[in-house]
Amino acid sequence: ATFSDYRFITELEQRFNESDGTSEFLFQYTSGIQDFTLKSDLDYAPNPNHYVKAGAALIHHRFRPGVNTIEIDDVGEAPIDTTFGNADVRSFEFYSYIEDDWEINERWKVNAGVHFSGLLQSSEDFFSAQPRITLRWLLNEKHSIKLGYATMAQYLHLLTNTGIGLPTDLWLPAVKEAPAQLSQQTSIGWAHTPKPGYDVSVEGYYKHMSNHIEYKNGASFFGSNDNWTEKIES
Repeated sequence: ATFSDYRFITELEQRFNESDGTSEFLFQYTSGIQDFTLKSDLDYAPNPNHYVKAGAALIHHRFRPGVNTIEIDDVGEAPIDTTFGNADVRSFEFYSYIEDDWEINERWKVNAGVHFSGLLQSSEDFFSAQPRITLRWLLNEKHSIKLGYATMAQYLHLLTNTGIGLPTDLWLPAVKEAPAQLSQQTSIGWAHTPKPGYDVSVEGYYKHMSNHIEYKNGASFFGSNDNWTEKIES
């Protein structure tokens, strides 16, 4: 069981001498994400040629997608103290997986498995099955080649904005306007063992990613009550 609480706070503050009749101004932007996780993993070796791993997890997310606080204390005027922004969003994320590290013979070894995950929330749900496989071919005692393919899904978005001079980080869940981020990766590698205790390897990969989001041109969290989904584009 694990618990984490990440908070992002940035402030802009201007305070002057009240005896001069000037005002005091404070702007504060707050966002964050709070997670509580339960997970379990299992290792199982049915025989010397197979090593099986399996597991599952359930995560409760609480998103704080941007809250603005403004305080203005003008001498001779009624002070202003207001807070506005998006309401908290809660969702459940889960995943389960199983993989087998199979030594076919002295030269061939394969690791194959599948990762199934999803995001459950009041508005809509998302699900994804992600197969993964890695194949190792031992050319001789010192050289080997590895091939791999993996698909992955991520249900959390990180939206960053520095356009107004104040850094802002928003952790956001996948929604209809911003579905889960997906990727497909293919890799190939070569490894060399010149002598026991020393390894040299080179690996390259090609990755295709989709459903990344960013702020629309001109969109800003400051001074707006619009929902965050109306300010983004893929």
